[in-house]
Amino acid sequence: MFSPLDAKAFLEVSNEFYDFSVQGCSVSRTFFYPLLILIFYGTMGAYGLWILQLFFWIVSVNLLYLSIEKTTHNKTLSFIGSTLIVLNFSFMSLTMVALTEVSVIFLLSLLIYFLAFNVSKWNTLRSFHVYLLITILLAVIKPLFLLPLIFLLFFIMPVFYLKKYLKSPKNIFILILILIPLLFQLTLMKVKYDRFSFNNKGHDTFKYYFFSQGIQQINNISLTEAREEAQKFSKQETISYMFRNLPTYTIIYFQNLKNNINSASLSNQMFDNSGNSFFSRYMLIMNKIYSLLHLIFLLPVLIGVIYTFRKKEWNYFILFAVLSSLTYYIFFATAISFWQGDRLVIPALPLFIFLYIVISKYFFEKIRSCRKRTMAI
Repeated sequence: MFSPLDAKAFLEVSNEFYDFSVQGCSVSRTFFYPLLILIFYGTMGAYGLWILQLFFWIVSVNLLYLSIEKTTHNKTLSFIGSTLIVLNFSFMSLTMVALTEVSVIFLLSLLIYFLAFNVSKWNTLRSFHVYLLITILLAVIKPLFLLPLIFLLFFIMPVFYLKKYLKSPKNIFILILILIPLLFQLTLMKVKYDRFSFNNKGHDTFKYYFFSQGIQQINNISLTEAREEAQKFSKQETISYMFRNLPTYTIIYFQNLKNNINSASLSNQMFDNSGNSFFSRYMLIMNKIYSLLHLIFLLPVLIGVIYTFRKKEWNYFILFAVLSSLTYYIFFATAISFWQGDRLVIPALPLFIFLYIVISKYFFEKIRSCRKRTMAI
């Protein structure tokens, strides 16, 4: 359960959770997942945490089934979608490891479910509050989702919902309640480290992985030496160095992106040191198939977003725009890291399964409708 280094860090944060005088891994780990460890591992041991994550796994599968059925009205497609997520052994094996990915997939499946069942009510404050709460929980579990949260708070909310808050001030109180997990994380950083920030995870990952990779290749030194050098750079020097070596960093970025999507399962590797078991080979093949699907669906997704916007088919536009944005955001944001297997991109699993199935059904219906009109003429 705690064999990966990141899992050990989450356990350390859970141990220092109530002691604000103790500084450690909480500088780069948000509080919510360590809180789950504190509650379930602290009371029931490893089995307690595994049962929680198994519950998340089961619910995620069922939420995806119900979401596809609601959107496509097709039980066969729903069965295909839920079967695809069940057959991802990386997701299954991660239930036995104290990492955030299972809980993130659960929350994203929940987001897909609420979008599918309430997409026509997207402009209501109730819907916005649900989406905001899920995004906040995602951010305080995995800092990767801080940027989508900032987009919701500082663009979507002022543009589409500010007037609704002004008309009904009681909803401001509900908003404050929803913001409590975010405010707690900011307070935690201020009290423990005297800095008003979310956490250091993004900065540390960027310096320790992506920026160090460039230094390693440019100076032909070991990664360990490159990481030591990277720590000497200030923020301004880091930006300047990258711009001077932009071609190298561009190549590294897209290599990381390709490798992360195509890589074998990290969780399976932990249970199979040889990397040659059936499960490891199976997930390596599956991830290469996923990679091919991402290339195949890139153009249809782009066309789908533009077409539904131009035709003012707002329900489909919101589904396609939101889920494709989150999918590609996860892919492109995780390219600043490496050596993590498919763990980096696996949170996008329910997003692209739902998106690809729904957009295929959408275009199939459009093509069939055009053929019927042509035959009628």
